Amino acid sequence: MTNLEELTTHRNDKNALEKLLYPPQSVTIIDKKVTPLSSPDKQPTTSYENGMLISISNHKTYWEDLVKQYKRQYQTIILSLTGKKISRDYITKIVGIPRRKTISDLCYKKIPIVVAGIHDYHSSSEYGKGSYKNYQYQHTHFYVYNTHHYLPTNKKELSVRIRTLEKQLLRYTNSKNGRRDVVRISPVGVGTYCYTDNVKPTDLYDYLMTPQTSPEKSNLIKYISFNRHLPELQYPINSIYYRKHPL
Repeated sequence: MTNLEELTTHRNDKNALEKLLYPPQSVTIIDKKVTPLSSPDKQPTTSYENGMLISISNHKTYWEDLVKQYKRQYQTIILSLTGKKISRDYITKIVGIPRRKTISDLCYKKIPIVVAGIHDYHSSSEYGKGSYKNYQYQHTHFYVYNTHHYLPTNKKELSVRIRTLEKQLLRYTNSKNGRRDVVRISPVGVGTYCYTDNVKPTDLYDYLMTPQTSPEKSNLIKYISFNRHLPELQYPINSIYYRKHPL
């Protein structure tokens, strides 16, 4: 049994993804509230060249409504990264992964691509509370590639930019309390996935196709694509990207 499988066999265990990604001193839990032992400023400074993970603990929201937000969320990500406003008329949202040529063109133009997955809440998760059966609600995980072209290399400036993006994404949580921990952003390719998530532009398409082509492999994109708290119900992966000129 792999580490990920061991973690997911326990109903009240910590979130498998973040427990594997981060060392004990900086664990943040997605499906259950745990106060981090270190602030974001003290987390390892890791490049986002392998991609960016955005996890949103949406409050009392169903998957149909989450999908409807994707284009607006993409607009927010682009605005926060580049300072540019783009029209939703030029944002493409498709079910599944784009063709290899489309992925290559996006990498060449340095246009961020978002791959979005939807998970059910753990039945005891506080984020899904609002009914007797909390797991009727869903939340989102985004894998975003090409953000590193627009992020500062200075540690303090990078922290400010990431916190700004987290704050901007709070509007999509359906929560009025403004808790910062309901939106979490982290670099990809750290912790257990430091070898499996070493993503290059030339490898991106194959990496995104891993859940279909190599389902036995364990990596972040497979985690995002699999609804582990309700395995009998799987939500389709969506890809969102800007299809006009380079930003």
